[in-house]
Amino acid sequence: MPAEDALLFIDANRYLTLYRTKTGRELLATLGEQANRIFVTQQIVNEVQRNKIKVAEVYLTTRLTGLKLELAKMPPDRQDIFGMSDGQEQVLLGEIKPAIAKA
Repeated sequence: MPAEDALLFIDANRYLTLYRTKTGRELLATLGEQANRIFVTQQIVNEVQRNKIKVAEVYLTTRLTGLKLELAKMPPDRQDIFGMSDGQEQVLLGEIKPAIAKA
C-alpha cells in the first residue's frame, strides 16, 4: 500500500495518553497536520471529549504535587503598593494561605 493511501486509527485511550504527557500538545499539533489520514469514529470522539479534562486534571495534579508556593514577605518599610489597608491585606492573605497549602 502506498504511503499516500495509509490511514491511521487512534484508539481513545491512546489519544487520551497525549493529555498525560508533557509533550502532548506538540504531538497533537503533529497529528493535526495528518488529520486527513486519521480515522476516528464518533464514539471515540465522544469518549475523548468526555474524559480529556479529567485526564489532564490528574496529570497536572500529579505534576504539581510537591510544588510548594511560599508567600513573599513584603519589607516593613514598603509603600502601600496594592492600595490596601493593613486590615484588607491581612484578610487577603488569610484567603490565599489555605489555597497555597492545598497546592
